[in-house]
Amino acid sequence: MRTIIYFLLLLVFSFKIFATEKDTLREYKLGGVEIVKERFIPFEKSYLFNPDYQSEVFSKEGLNLVRRGGVLTQDVYFDGFKRNDISITVDGEMIQCACPNRMDAPITRINIVEMEGIKITKTTTSTNSNLYGKIEFNRKELTNDFKVRSLISGNLVARNDYDLQIFGEGLNTGITVRYSYGSPYKNADKKGFDSLYGYNPAPPDYRYFTSSIRHSIGNFEVGVGASISKDVLFPYLRMDERKTNFFTGFVKFKDNKLYINYTSHLMNNGLRSSWKTMEMETDAKNLTIGLSGKYFDVVARRWDADNYVFSKMMNKKFTNRALPGIWDISASGNYNFDLKFVNARVRLGIANSSYSDDTVLSVHKNYDAEAKKSRFFLLGALNFSKSIDISNDIKTNIMAEVSSISPSPEQLYITIRRPNQNWIGNSNLKQTVKSNVSLEFSFVDYFGFGFSGNYLWNYVLPAPDTVAGQQPRVTYKNVKATLLSSYLKFHYEWFSSELNFFWGENQDNKKPLPEIAPLTWTNTINFPTVWNFTVSVYHRWENAQKRVDLGLKELPSSAWNTVGISIAYDWKPFRFVVDVDNLLNHNYSRYLSFARDPYSAGIKVFDPGRTISFRILFDQNF
Repeated sequence: MRTIIYFLLLLVFSFKIFATEKDTLREYKLGGVEIVKERFIPFEKSYLFNPDYQSEVFSKEGLNLVRRGGVLTQDVYFDGFKRNDISITVDGEMIQCACPNRMDAPITRINIVEMEGIKITKTTTSTNSNLYGKIEFNRKELTNDFKVRSLISGNLVARNDYDLQIFGEGLNTGITVRYSYGSPYKNADKKGFDSLYGYNPAPPDYRYFTSSIRHSIGNFEVGVGASISKDVLFPYLRMDERKTNFFTGFVKFKDNKLYINYTSHLMNNGLRSSWKTMEMETDAKNLTIGLSGKYFDVVARRWDADNYVFSKMMNKKFTNRALPGIWDISASGNYNFDLKFVNARVRLGIANSSYSDDTVLSVHKNYDAEAKKSRFFLLGALNFSKSIDISNDIKTNIMAEVSSISPSPEQLYITIRRPNQNWIGNSNLKQTVKSNVSLEFSFVDYFGFGFSGNYLWNYVLPAPDTVAGQQPRVTYKNVKATLLSSYLKFHYEWFSSELNFFWGENQDNKKPLPEIAPLTWTNTINFPTVWNFTVSVYHRWENAQKRVDLGLKELPSSAWNTVGISIAYDWKPFRFVVDVDNLLNHNYSRYLSFARDPYSAGIKVFDPGRTISFRILFDQNF
């Protein structure tokens, strides 16, 4: 820790020596490069920001979406960090999962038609940020004007799914409605989920419906919403989402918001052939009550999950309180200090995670005599950032941070007994301490470079474990780890190109960290607009990944290429977009599209074959 403090003091001193221009404030905006990336979402390009598998924004500068199946299965990956390392918020609301496998990933709750901005934050010092920051979507500010926006999208050939989003506003009231449905896709060899992943013949279509209403009066705003999804298939995992209900409501005054979210989630393997030999089901509930503002956040979470596993061959049933009524409560405050030579941010807080079920504690004590039902943690983060204009054309940002966040509740307390290997948390985990140095550099609009280096003490990883006299388990352990990422991008007139590189290593055993994406390369040609037609050709390459963690049953991956074409036509108030994805019909699987233990289904998830996609955007004031 002393080394970290010396390093930060040295970095601050170097800021003062080398700074040549005044630093920007708050969001650290700097030309086309920012430490905190804040983007306005123009509606005519909103589909590029939509966090689905065809998103342009979520496929560059270290961002990615992990394919875990078809529509509504994606989860966020950012600079090698994933799952609970990254918070997803909407207007200051922390969205959390009910499913311990994150089937109800927060990113799937985003309805892009009502959003006007996105903020991508790499610092833990912001409100509601987690270990590696947060991704925050901001809804459109309501007005008196009458307006309708809609986005209709569909996918044909290898895919067969459709999505309708509508946002209407007027008299300071906004209403959002979304409906989505479709069938499982086929890979490039025209194989479906039944032959690839062991599903029953003709698995059912998924269904998703959501609606919400907001109203503002002066500085006040109130809103409520609900959604329901059915039969969302996750070949990435051992079970599928059968039904999820989500309810939300909030009251907002200026920058301060009181909100409540409730999720009921049911998953099982009833759509798979494995049901004939082993039944698995989890019924989970999550309640989140939060209060957030510009400089503070308070979150209280109640998390329950009941699980059973019935082995028909053994004629034995395991009944589990997988998440035994956990209360997870945290409160923190943060503040910015705009110093003359550097911008400083600090965040301090406290967290408690606990449950009261003694039967669950006895299961944990079979593996660890010191197992606990309650843990307290101190939360903290210190960040220094500086923007430097070397010249009118050359700009750079530097950021350094030390932060510490508590382990997630499931890492501490999950309790699932199974026929072969149990999944049991580790209630004695230490909280992770992260030191980070980030650098971003730009030369006009032609060239950009970004680097993020992280050294982590007590980083939490899943790990197989054996205890004498007990069934083997997958649990969690603390390790020292290094996680590096960088991107290099080039843009000139009609052509843009970007490389993304990731590296992760467990410093305790000098083996690769799990789930570290390989080198990727994307290229795009945007032809000039002619007669309101815009044509783009895009290419993506992913290198093979041979650095894997065999202890978590990771599999090496092969390199792949894919090419696509996009044609857009503007006819106000409409925009029509037609894409052909995977134009050459390559059969491939992404390295990240394979679950590691304790979630692993042991199957690589393939991308769809050649797909024709269409989008119709409508934006009109009345």
